[in-house]
Amino acid sequence: MAHRPLWIVPLVLLAAWASETAQPEVCDDAVDDEVAALQLKADHNSSIFDTHYVFVEYHGLPGGFHSETMICPIAKFSRTDQLYLSSAKFAKPGGFKANMIPDEWWKSWDIACTEIAYGGSAGCSPFASSSSASSRSNSECSEKPCSGVEFDTSGKRKISKTDTENAGGIIKGPWKYFYGKTNKEKATMKQDVCGGGIMKKGEQWTSYAYSLLSNNCNRFTATLLKCSLGLDYTMPADIWMMGYGTWTFAGLTC
Repeated sequence: MAHRPLWIVPLVLLAAWASETAQPEVCDDAVDDEVAALQLKADHNSSIFDTHYVFVEYHGLPGGFHSETMICPIAKFSRTDQLYLSSAKFAKPGGFKANMIPDEWWKSWDIACTEIAYGGSAGCSPFASSSSASSRSNSECSEKPCSGVEFDTSGKRKISKTDTENAGGIIKGPWKYFYGKTNKEKATMKQDVCGGGIMKKGEQWTSYAYSLLSNNCNRFTATLLKCSLGLDYTMPADIWMMGYGTWTFAGLTC
């Protein structure tokens, strides 16, 4: 009977050992997911507990602009979009940096968000003439706290929208900016704005208290960003350079 060469035995044993200890095959997508997760976690401006992105959109008006805030669930964005929003383009080391999102990006985001905005009706201001004020219904000129705030959680308002339901006379825009992330629950935001929270219990944000020149949508947006969400509330320089007004609110207090 023929004998096997002695060197065959170690090779057979080595092959058997290798087959038992081999690691399961990992698909490329899994590797990509792990890399993406590590990149997102490494972003020093984010927290592993952040659940929502915060965007502000601006609509050009004759001599001014309208702003409103969009709170969007991070989980609804693709991995590519999350990496994009975590890139250096949107980093703010040492201060504010304009964070405009190109149209081709946000118009592709078919994602339902919570829309928060403030406004009033013509004739509702305490400085309006008695005749114009009396022409408005009680519901339009309500002094109920937070009656001028639209807090839309219906899911019908998407970050890809190009219109607004909260202002008329829009002539240009919108422009959308990324302001950061938050882990605050929407119910808590609403409590901050309308309840017994930190924003004067909504008394400043009645329809009746609205003022086009001072207590307007832009002051509300700034207050929401600073006092409820703890984010930078500075107006992007490229917005006011377009000639659509300014947003200074120096010394804004909560």
